[in-house]
Amino acid sequence: MGSTSQTEKITIWQNQARASTVVHMTPFVLAWSNLLQQRTRTLISVIGLAFAVLLIFMQQGFSSAVRRTATLLYDKLDFDLILISREYGNLAKPSNFSRRRLAQVRSVPGVERVVPLTSVLGLWTQPKGSNQSKGSVQPRWSILILATDPPDLKHLFSDPVGREIVHRQENLVWYSEQLARSGTVIIDETSRREYGDPETWMRHPTNHLNGREVEVVGTIKIGTGFAYSGLLIISEASLTKLMNWPEDRVSFGLVKLSSGVNKELIRREIESRLPPASLSDVEIQTREWLYEKEVNFWMTGTAVGQFFIVGVFIAVVVGGVFVYQMMAADIARRLPEYATIRALGYPSIFLTKIVYWQGFLLALLGFIPGFICSLLGYYITHSLANVPIEMDLGRVINVLVLCIFMCMGSALLAVRSVHTADPADLF
Repeated sequence: MGSTSQTEKITIWQNQARASTVVHMTPFVLAWSNLLQQRTRTLISVIGLAFAVLLIFMQQGFSSAVRRTATLLYDKLDFDLILISREYGNLAKPSNFSRRRLAQVRSVPGVERVVPLTSVLGLWTQPKGSNQSKGSVQPRWSILILATDPPDLKHLFSDPVGREIVHRQENLVWYSEQLARSGTVIIDETSRREYGDPETWMRHPTNHLNGREVEVVGTIKIGTGFAYSGLLIISEASLTKLMNWPEDRVSFGLVKLSSGVNKELIRREIESRLPPASLSDVEIQTREWLYEKEVNFWMTGTAVGQFFIVGVFIAVVVGGVFVYQMMAADIARRLPEYATIRALGYPSIFLTKIVYWQGFLLALLGFIPGFICSLLGYYITHSLANVPIEMDLGRVINVLVLCIFMCMGSALLAVRSVHTADPADLF
């Protein structure tokens, strides 16, 4: 007849001692005690989970920035309806149509004005005098060019956006006079540093656009993003001179309606006066339609938007796998303890609740440092990279729910190991 060894007696005594403390404990208290008992393992789990939370926050932030910058310029333009080419792709590739279509729209009752606007890409040469090595080649950067008739500049931006862009509304009138001079430009001061900076532009106003000299006569503040890194405004005459742009072609017609009219009725009336779709080179659309098309293009039609969407999924999967491995290892180490609890008559659901509470507490512990690091990441990204990435309550709640889902999913997979704890193994 076998006898119990001294080591086995000590183990039984330890299990009995733990069991005596379990009698009056809840699953929450036991889960919290498990986390505190193995501080190093818990710390590693929290760090890994916080990193996953940081990745989710950053990916969602960049995805939101893509959506926001997709319509950033359109948000600031003043129009109720917009005339665009039927071959319109996106802001940087809008195609163009005949200028005579603008006159057709102006003749429609209820239309207050139609402002022509052309959008093209050009090459900007970094201003001389900026930080470069002597003898180095001046780099050229792609820049978005907006061309309009100088008198229409005051109608280009909506109020109060016009005042926000140039600080004072009357500056738009002064800028109109400056743009009327050939070879002058107004540049967006939020353009990336590769394009120079306001101080350099003021010290060295002569720069090069498409290899030709232009003069910077002022700055505005519209904003840039993933669609374009730099932006400037010139007159239609300067565009024709600098880029050989045909005078009878434009990219947009910004249609402003009279107050009190029915926008949809006016849109249908304009549509009826344009040639049939099969023969027409233009179409009249609403702001909402344009927003949806731009967002869809950037979120589903480019690798940029898809990358950030997939990034969130990958971060959730990686975080979930990490938490599962840590919880599974902890459960395997604690099987004798779980077996003791079962030997005391506690049902399997009690053990399940312990694991679920442990997963939930890990989610909260990992979310807090991940959130704090994300705030710092947002600040650095916005300040250094000039990306409009901002934290909001909806995103915080969304990531917290994802974090809890991730940890509870891991707990659901790991809890199966708990039920393998057999009281008979204690003896």
